[in-house]
Amino acid sequence: MVWFHRISLLKISKYYNRGVTLRNNVISAIWRQKRIVCLFAFYAFVFLLTEINVNIRAGELWGSSAVTGVYAIGLLCTGSGYLSYNWAQMRFGSESSRKAILLGNGLLAMVSQYLLLLGPETIAVYSGWVALFAMGFLAAAIYYYTACALSGSKTMGRLVGVGMFLAVLLQYAAMHIGSGKLVTCGVLVLAGLGICHLVWQPPADWCFENPLPYEKNPPDWPKTGLLAMAMVGLMTFGFGFSDECVTALDARGELDVAAWPRLFYGLGLLLSGWLVDLDKRRHIYTITAVAFSLSLLSPALLVPKLYNASLSIMYLYSGFYVMFLTTAFLELAPRTSRPWLWAGMGRIVRSFTTAAVIVPAELVMEHFDILGVIGANVVAAMGVFLLSWYAKEEQRRLDTSLLQEQSSAQISSLSRESQAQLQSTREQLRQAAKEKETAAQERLRQAQMIAGRALQELEEARSTLENLQSHVQELERQQSSAPDLEAFAKLHELTPREKDVLTLILTRDGTTKELAKELLISERVCQRYLTSIYDKTGCNSKVGLILLFYGAKHD
Repeated sequence: MVWFHRISLLKISKYYNRGVTLRNNVISAIWRQKRIVCLFAFYAFVFLLTEINVNIRAGELWGSSAVTGVYAIGLLCTGSGYLSYNWAQMRFGSESSRKAILLGNGLLAMVSQYLLLLGPETIAVYSGWVALFAMGFLAAAIYYYTACALSGSKTMGRLVGVGMFLAVLLQYAAMHIGSGKLVTCGVLVLAGLGICHLVWQPPADWCFENPLPYEKNPPDWPKTGLLAMAMVGLMTFGFGFSDECVTALDARGELDVAAWPRLFYGLGLLLSGWLVDLDKRRHIYTITAVAFSLSLLSPALLVPKLYNASLSIMYLYSGFYVMFLTTAFLELAPRTSRPWLWAGMGRIVRSFTTAAVIVPAELVMEHFDILGVIGANVVAAMGVFLLSWYAKEEQRRLDTSLLQEQSSAQISSLSRESQAQLQSTREQLRQAAKEKETAAQERLRQAQMIAGRALQELEEARSTLENLQSHVQELERQQSSAPDLEAFAKLHELTPREKDVLTLILTRDGTTKELAKELLISERVCQRYLTSIYDKTGCNSKVGLILLFYGAKHD
């Protein structure tokens, strides 16, 4: 029994130490990327509060029956804002013009929010739609910045989850601690100024330029992206029915969407951010599908006595839903030809799908009540589980195929190089031996009087043959011990573009400016890649990186 208790205590201590280490790593990552966290917190806070204020203002001015229509138009405005940012990125290439457009949209968002809350009643709701359009434009830029800054990060989900959790807390505090439209407007303006500042000075210094893509030939419409879009579309279809039902009940005053159950939204974001980062986000589809199964329970509890329980469940699984449509596309974006479009693609799909579902959902509610909502969620949940299963099988197939390709490529490359080098060396040996022996025999035939010298030269020829054979053995030994660039890059989790920079460092003796010129990028972007390589390998200079590369094989 004593032995058993000792083992149990050792296991508990081991897991506790692992947990402490993981917690410290996450806290360290949050501190390093605090600008990203603040950017997400400010944006999500302003957007959530603006969306709710538009619905509240519409209910006050046009009646509760108009809220769902206003909500649908607001979603269309938000999605259009995302698409407009994609157009602006392709239309304007200079840094100054891109900054000016972003700042203009930030100012437009703040003025529109002021008119929404304190302006004339005739333009209040229209101003809210303009604010949502401007917020969509800013959000697309923020998502693109985040995709650039967190490319390859192991803690992307946790950083985004913390930022959006803070936004939910800020929104809850603004709607319950503050009082009056003037206070709310002041809070929105301050948060909007924070967004404009962070947009003007983004977290990654390459955001206004065009850095190297993650891949050499990035696709326009990757298969993984289309699968993620289908996943978001199905979840939005099911969630849209529940959301429309809750929005209608809130407009009639039967429940309050801003009450304490909304804090479960923040909890869902935190929990999902933690879970989706497991194993480099390989299980994001499965985790999201399991959490989305709660969508079958939420509408079943949507009765007056259980409104808070139903809202709590809906907000909890919506945190997983929002985390998927955020992180899945942030991770994918740098591998595409248009990262600024794909970074916010989840939001685009969500906005337009929800807007399309609202009217059918309202009709279903009129004819089938809660059963219609449950039926829609059953269809969506089944589709989500099928897509998650397909994504898992596709990931397994890709992993197997990639492993086989890498193994075959390495074996064939080594085999071809070794065979060619050995064949060349053998030919050199044969030629050298033949020449020496011919010369010696010729001298023996021509000068018998100097036979001793000819014999000595023949001995030298044989000695040369032995030396060349030793040289072949040395070449074979060096070939087997040469550092493996692919293994080094995989060990330190270098991206393909970081591996290209490392290759130039190992094969070129030049400055950072010369390396940037070789890669056809700016010197500042090249320095960001070097900094990322140094961080991942623990080196402080090119010399240290070269020494680490050629010494890693013998460690």
